[in-house]
Amino acid sequence: MKTKYLFSAFVLLNLVLFSSLAKGDQNKTGWLWGIGALADYHIYDDVGTRTFIGPYIGYKGEKFSFIGPEFRYKFYEKDGFRIAGQLSLLAWGHGYEEDDSSLFEGMEDRDFSFGPGIVLGYKTGPWDFEFNSAFDALNNSEGMELMAKASYKFHLGSFSLKPMVALDYFDEDYMDYYYGVKASEATLARPQFSADSSLNKVLGITLTTNEFFGGVTSLSVQNIWYDSDIEDSPLVDDDSNVRVLLSFTRFF
Repeated sequence: MKTKYLFSAFVLLNLVLFSSLAKGDQNKTGWLWGIGALADYHIYDDVGTRTFIGPYIGYKGEKFSFIGPEFRYKFYEKDGFRIAGQLSLLAWGHGYEEDDSSLFEGMEDRDFSFGPGIVLGYKTGPWDFEFNSAFDALNNSEGMELMAKASYKFHLGSFSLKPMVALDYFDEDYMDYYYGVKASEATLARPQFSADSSLNKVLGITLTTNEFFGGVTSLSVQNIWYDSDIEDSPLVDDDSNVRVLLSFTRFF
């Protein structure tokens, strides 16, 4: 398993872990530990489904929180509104290496980057609205990602169920770097391709409970439907991606 994929898997786990952190007690702070498992279907041709299982450690404070390499700092929170900064110190972006697939032979590696950004949120009752941004801190793609999402939480005894819908936008620089094919890389099986910006649709559901072993258990399933500018890339063999994440988190 490639080191870059391990980094990417860690970041995907954190997306769920931050949202499910301490659901049993919203006001609890301190150090925490846990273990997470991810199954992620890659849309790149001949890459397939990859899995990752690993432990993590983190901290949740009133303003500052982190899990592994993912950091967030809450600048403002009042009357349901919140503003936070976030930074991933590992992988941001859909990077790959030449030996990840035979399709990439003769291509330059597409590197991951750090993804700092801002999180804006508003919560009212069971509704939670959030806007996330991420920018290429290393200027590999010089691109950016913007995501707007909404979720609604149902309480079912000691369990909570949270459906989520989102729109995920990648700009042209990001798209062309990760899904484009340069003229110098083109072959008969892999023609030259320049990608435009894309707007992708996301639907997910997360089940969370604090019933087991004194911690928080979370199961999340997401499906991403990709824009035609990703689907049309000669590097891609599918138009959607399924991710299944299972985590257990407990405060020390």
